[in-house]
Amino acid sequence: MKSKLIVFTFTVLALTARSQIRAAEEPTPLEIAMDTMLDQVKAVKKALDPNVDLSKFPELVDKAILGQKAAKDALFLVPPFTADQPEDQQALFLASYKKSIALLIVTWIDLEVALRNKDGEGAKAAFQTLMDQKVAGHGTFQPPHP
Repeated sequence: MKSKLIVFTFTVLALTARSQIRAAEEPTPLEIAMDTMLDQVKAVKKALDPNVDLSKFPELVDKAILGQKAAKDALFLVPPFTADQPEDQQALFLASYKKSIALLIVTWIDLEVALRNKDGEGAKAAFQTLMDQKVAGHGTFQPPHP
């Protein structure tokens, strides 16, 4: 009987630990949205760098729309770094985050318009703005890396 109890206890502990590890590995909705945007950026970059491939613009419109949707999904999510801000600054931090995501949505739309118009220079400019916004946003809304 004692050995069954030990096996049972070990099994419960192992299952609990495994479920906690699995929960820690599951991406958050914000991580999913950001990863989706990153995937779209990579696809657009391939078509724009180093030369503009106009033949890919129709399929890139779908990428721009997916980027818009992912940014919209991220708009009302709370970045984890918010909790690290001084309590009296958290609301401002969150409002600044939402503003930067709203501007990101506009840039994704600018990219869509440029792609639909087969405007290579406009698409490159919108893409560069996306890259600048990514760098600025990650510098502001993510904790510094050790």
